[in-house]
Amino acid sequence: MLPPHNGHRWARTPGLLRLRAFEVADTEDFVRFGIDTGASLGGDRSVKDHWSFLAGFLRRPLTVGAVAPSSARLARAVIRRCHLRDAETVVELGAGTGAITEQILARIGPRTRFIALELDSGHAALLARRFPRVTVCNESAENLQAIIARLGCGPVDCVISGLPWASMGQRKQEKLMAEVLGVLKPTGQFCGFGYLHAKWYGSTQTFHRRLRETFPSMHISPVVWRNLPPAFAFTCPLSKSKSSVN
Repeated sequence: MLPPHNGHRWARTPGLLRLRAFEVADTEDFVRFGIDTGASLGGDRSVKDHWSFLAGFLRRPLTVGAVAPSSARLARAVIRRCHLRDAETVVELGAGTGAITEQILARIGPRTRFIALELDSGHAALLARRFPRVTVCNESAENLQAIIARLGCGPVDCVISGLPWASMGQRKQEKLMAEVLGVLKPTGQFCGFGYLHAKWYGSTQTFHRRLRETFPSMHISPVVWRNLPPAFAFTCPLSKSKSSVN
């Protein structure tokens, strides 16, 4: 057993260190390591999101795919080139605890339909409470076309992904890409992010090759170093006319 630190107790589980948070740490625990805690969410709320995300990762490491929510810097990088102001329908895949969701809400128009998919039931419930304007679906992105049809939505302007593509095999990547392409408008955009340490994984290279084969252009952002872990954003428009910033 490792010694307690700042009111937390650590315990070993097979292959992982599990954190039992008896008291919520303050933001200094993250700032000390240069990590952006997402100040726009408020200090206590942001740190609680980190513990919630860590718990979700330990429950389902292959589907959650990260140990912490995206930083505000990464969230802004992901949507920087998205055309959200005049969008009719926007979809977020793998919304987590809402780091990117909040940035999307700040950019969409008053009539935009915003649908967020989140497979983790705890995170989905949190999203529904935190963002009442968003239609939150506690369902897999593998059912995206059926969900869009059930909700009575037309083709989607922008699909923003928070899914762990580097953790997926090619068959699952192809299934999800088929779902995304099945709902996008001809002028739609597909956006998301990846982690720097996974950039050279075979699964990541397969995914990027698929994006370049499918979309006429692909923009990669500079690395967001103050994210846990460091990451980059990508934007892929289906139409060349949608490749510039709004």
